[in-house]
Amino acid sequence: MIKRILGKDLEVSAIGLGCMGLSQSYPPFPKKEEEIRFLRRAVEMGQTFFDTSEAYAVGEAVTEFAEKHSLAAAQVALAWLLHQKSFIVPIPGTKTESRLQENMSAAYVDLSDEDYKEVDRIIDGHTVIGARYSETTERLTDSATSSSTGIEGSIKELKETYPDMNIADGKRI
Repeated sequence: MIKRILGKDLEVSAIGLGCMGLSQSYPPFPKKEEEIRFLRRAVEMGQTFFDTSEAYAVGEAVTEFAEKHSLAAAQVALAWLLHQKSFIVPIPGTKTESRLQENMSAAYVDLSDEDYKEVDRIIDGHTVIGARYSETTERLTDSATSSSTGIEGSIKELKETYPDMNIADGKRI
């Protein structure tokens, strides 16, 4: 498989594999055994760049935990975030009223300290690799390194980074 370098030194296969159809968005979903066989075969064929809709192992473990508590996995994840610090306010996206209601109800989830410790163990058992944002995007979100402040500085930096793109000034009409 031909490889490419992403960032400074992350070598990946030149063509990635989108895996959303394995667990969400594109039914019918294959059985778990078939998913595993398929992913193993992809690795054997030289695939090293997987775009997943969720971290499968973490998502599966959180889902199992959620089912034991008659909750949705998203509710557990959001409740866990809220439990971390009082200044954390998650912003989950959705397009449906049922998911909106599900997400909002996470603020009322009442898990025990031992339950939260179990979720911590689930998360701690998996390693997250890679940065959340590219270096360019990180610069735009870090006010300490931004050449200007506020939205105007971000827009200016975007225009400088992507001169061929038609980027609006962000002024209200």
